[in-house]
Amino acid sequence: MDVTPHPGPKTEQVTYEFADVTNDGATLTLRWAELEVPVKIGVDIHKEVLAYLDANLHGLKSFQWEVWYEAAHYCHEQKMEPEKAMKWVDASIARGANFENQTLKATMLEEQGKTAEAETLRKGMIDGATNAQLNTYAVHANEPREEGGRCEDVRAEREAPRRRSQCA
Repeated sequence: MDVTPHPGPKTEQVTYEFADVTNDGATLTLRWAELEVPVKIGVDIHKEVLAYLDANLHGLKSFQWEVWYEAAHYCHEQKMEPEKAMKWVDASIARGANFENQTLKATMLEEQGKTAEAETLRKGMIDGATNAQLNTYAVHANEPREEGGRCEDVRAEREAPRRRSQCA
């Protein structure tokens, strides 16, 4: 590693400072006397996380839907490895289809332009959802999005079970 010391503010003791901090790196500056030495340090965090996930989606944990969901969710949130994310969300659903993993898959399908498939999946998951899941879904659907929220659709779906129960 090549570093270039240059003049800096006078210090009586050695000091260390981290600056330009990001998710995957920082600049460490060593200061002493009238000299400072900046050292850029970093790590490819996405590469490290993917390696960790690949290594840990085996064994007993691999039988649980949560680990596959979390892996897919990470990739989706970071906008990386969409094919791997879809494979992992499918593995999560295969181990236990639920509101969370199906919501993620529907969102991913929509982003791929597969709106009909996403709507079919959403309708099925909404029909089988608990009130708590529907409330959470409605809150997230009401959040601003590039193409607008889905609040009206969710409200209509939430009212349907109540109307059915009142008729019975």
